Amino acid sequence: MESGKSIGRHSESIRRFQEETEELLAELEIESEQVDELEEKYHSLKVKVESLRRHMQELGIHDLYERISQLDKEKRDLVRRITDENECIRKDEAEQARLAERLETRMGRFDEHQQAVDEALRRWNGEISLGLVTDWTDLSGAGQDKIDVFRLCKTIFHELQPSSAGRNRESVTSSLFDQFNTVRHLLMDYVLEAMVNDKTGRITVLSMRDRLRPQTPSALLGEINALITEQSDLLDEKDRQLYEEIILRSVGKTVRQRIMRAEQWIKEMNRLMAERNTSSGLKLQLQWVPKAAQSEKEMNAEQLVELLRRDARLLREDEVERMIQHFRSRIQWAKQGAQEERESLRKHIYEILDYRTWFQFNLRYKKGGETGYKELTDSKFNVMSGGEKAMSMYIPLFAATYSRYADASPEAPKIISLDEAFAGVDEENIRDLFKLLTEMDFDYMMTSQVLWGCYDTVPSLSVVEIYRPNDADFVTLFRYRWNGKRIELLQNDESAATSEE
Repeated sequence: MESGKSIGRHSESIRRFQEETEELLAELEIESEQVDELEEKYHSLKVKVESLRRHMQELGIHDLYERISQLDKEKRDLVRRITDENECIRKDEAEQARLAERLETRMGRFDEHQQAVDEALRRWNGEISLGLVTDWTDLSGAGQDKIDVFRLCKTIFHELQPSSAGRNRESVTSSLFDQFNTVRHLLMDYVLEAMVNDKTGRITVLSMRDRLRPQTPSALLGEINALITEQSDLLDEKDRQLYEEIILRSVGKTVRQRIMRAEQWIKEMNRLMAERNTSSGLKLQLQWVPKAAQSEKEMNAEQLVELLRRDARLLREDEVERMIQHFRSRIQWAKQGAQEERESLRKHIYEILDYRTWFQFNLRYKKGGETGYKELTDSKFNVMSGGEKAMSMYIPLFAATYSRYADASPEAPKIISLDEAFAGVDEENIRDLFKLLTEMDFDYMMTSQVLWGCYDTVPSLSVVEIYRPNDADFVTLFRYRWNGKRIELLQNDESAATSEE
């Protein structure tokens, strides 16, 4: 049954396929007929087109068609170019409007600058016409054009700019008035006056000695320079005689004596320091070293002192001239210092004639078995022991004080006082320091927490011990006396007698 059903289904399918095939063949036959008709029409139209083309060629219509096509293309190109040109025109018009606005702004600024230039030229001509600055007056003639004036102004600016860099008008004006007030007192005979223009702020300084013919600062400077030259010529010879009289005779004699006394003082100090036998073998020495010259016109202190030591009558002419030139240079420095500091010239003259400023002290030392002295620098001082540091300060101090007291009268007391005396110094060196004080015949007052001063180098000593019990509001004084061998506590009666003495 199943196989019969299958055969029936296949037969039905075959029948349908046959029917569809017949229909397709019928349609194919119809379409073939249509194709034939179309081919026949195509050939017919092709013949007509060919005939028309030959006809157009004979009549020239083809060239006309080509020309029309070309013109149509050119028309499209022209339309596109017109559109582009219109866009460019629009952009150019916008740019023209923007530039016209900028031009108007620039023209306004140009007018402002032109007015400023005209005003600057007017002020320049007014300044030059005053004739206050002679350096550029000859270069600023009336026939100069603007370019020449601008070049001259640029030159002046570059010359003056370093001295006024970073300064505003108020600062310059303040400095000018300070200088004016200083100079006015020095030149009172010339009646200097400063006048301020309320409109421009221009400050004009004039000498009103003759109010009908006031003088500018440049004219006054020329007059003063001529007067200085004249006076210098008249005073050169008298100036030389004055220097010879003062420096080589009166003042020179005093300076020579003081230098010789100071050198003797140094020798005495070195002798006293050399006699000290410290526990570490430290020896000290003081050097009085001449200073170098401060300029080519001056002499160093060593050369100057050498000439001052000699008899003025035996000096050669060139040696006298060198000394005069030296002190003349120093006095010029003194004058300049007096003007800058607004002080008395006499004070500065005293300073340059102070022989002590011609030298400097150098402290030298040696230790143990060393043969030569070396300079005691900070680095050398810092590596010393505490006792050596103290000795290197106390010994020169005592020696210097002794030398200063040597100038006093025999009746004058030689008193020194020390707080926390000899702190950090060992017993042996303290003994030697007291010996030094005894040899120098010093009277002294000392305070210390531990020092009693009972050494065999001290012939006599009064000692006061201040005793204060814990938190007490009073102190008790115990008085002692050292007689060079032993110390004794003084009783109340003896203490009172000692106090009265």
